Amino acid sequence: MPPAMRRRYCDHIDGLDGIAAQPAGEDFEELCWGLLQRRYAPKDLIRLPSTMGGDRGLEGFSTDRIAYQCYADQDSITLRQRTDKQKRKLTQDTGKLKTYSKELTKLFAGNQILLDFYFLMVPQFHAAELQFHAADRAQKVRGFGLPFISDRFAIRIVTPRDYPDEYRALVAGGYAELELTDPQVEAAAPQLFQSEKPELVTTLDRKIEVILTDTGGRETLRDIMVRYFLESEQLLLELEEWPHTRTAIEERQVLCERKLELENLLSSNPAANRVSELIASYQNDLLANVPGLRQVDAARLASGQVSEWLMRCPLRFREPA
Repeated sequence: MPPAMRRRYCDHIDGLDGIAAQPAGEDFEELCWGLLQRRYAPKDLIRLPSTMGGDRGLEGFSTDRIAYQCYADQDSITLRQRTDKQKRKLTQDTGKLKTYSKELTKLFAGNQILLDFYFLMVPQFHAAELQFHAADRAQKVRGFGLPFISDRFAIRIVTPRDYPDEYRALVAGGYAELELTDPQVEAAAPQLFQSEKPELVTTLDRKIEVILTDTGGRETLRDIMVRYFLESEQLLLELEEWPHTRTAIEERQVLCERKLELENLLSSNPAANRVSELIASYQNDLLANVPGLRQVDAARLASGQVSEWLMRCPLRFREPA
């Protein structure tokens, strides 16, 4: 169907002139990038804002081969006006991919990226008409013969609501709910760790002598603490994909370590009690200050962090006189 006929057809069945355009809101671009920064780790998202000389038809891209462009007109009264502006914007910006092909070729080649998708992020859109136009533009872009465009290149129109977890987290000022993988530590891992990091295990053994008076259980306790540490390391590695949450956890760790300096000098609690209390208090601290963290993961992170403090010396005990 020719574009002009599509336009008349959509006007007839949709009555876009009679549909009010929703307010775009302020700082729509920042809202969009707030969502994307919660979706991707920093290493997987490259931003090219126009204010930094990046006006080349896209505002950024991700390593999963998607280009992103945000657009929110502020003065549309009806959805008809908004749709027309969105179509013009899409035409202009996808045309820039060809206009600036030399620069973009260098950019994408340097990042080893071949684009499969171009996402236009908008606050509101009329699906049928704008999607028709997006399909037309994708076909034209594929015909440009650009080295950074794949044969399956397509254009998608999306809104913040297409990112429900990230959107809820952003609105709440928090972080997307996490479903971390259960850590897997092999039975032989504590012994392997002992051979690879003997200095850490030696420090741990010295403190376990203070914690546990029963010499028969010290080796078992050491293996448990090493296992806790290795489990938490796996979780922290996975949390690199959730940079905001990882940063929040690191901030709590630093604050708790500062308190340890005083507690090391002042606390007269038995060492075993102090370890148990510290694990519980740090777990509660994480749950209270890191939104989206499951209780089981907070427990693993707390146990692993206290184990690391035992190995790396921030946690010390006043030995009995």
